[in-house]
Amino acid sequence: IPDDKVFGFASDTNTFISRPAADTFAFTNGGTERVRITTTGVGINTDPNTYNSSTYQFVVKTHNNANAGITLHSTSSGHGSLLFTDSGGNSAQGQVVYDHSTNRLKFTANAQERMHITPNGALGIGTGFATTIPCFDPKQLIQIIKI
Repeated sequence: IPDDKVFGFASDTNTFISRPAADTFAFTNGGTERVRITTTGVGINTDPNTYNSSTYQFVVKTHNNANAGITLHSTSSGHGSLLFTDSGGNSAQGQVVYDHSTNRLKFTANAQERMHITPNGALGIGTGFATTIPCFDPKQLIQIIKI
């Protein structure tokens, strides 16, 4: 099998899977490379210079240099999670989790929930209870503190 186009279509010659380099797969659609998988990471709508380093193993870049994003789609009773782990066996020490059943967003550090935001916008930091901070005029606060 030749190294350039590994799998393609006779009727659609600009859409194919290729092997542009050793240990590399590229998925091309409409003549533009859309996904590249290497031994150092995965890039979507990007180029090898953007993600081929030890700090960028997964990069999503927009195709028109405007906005980019990642969607975590789960059920209405499930969770969408971003987990941070390490090689020392510390699984998910850091987390950002959205609970669809309660519409609550929580942030975890050192395996402990440190902050959360409730559906009404109340914020809880270092506590299980979330509160909203009422709006005050700074001048009124200074007067209250002076008393």
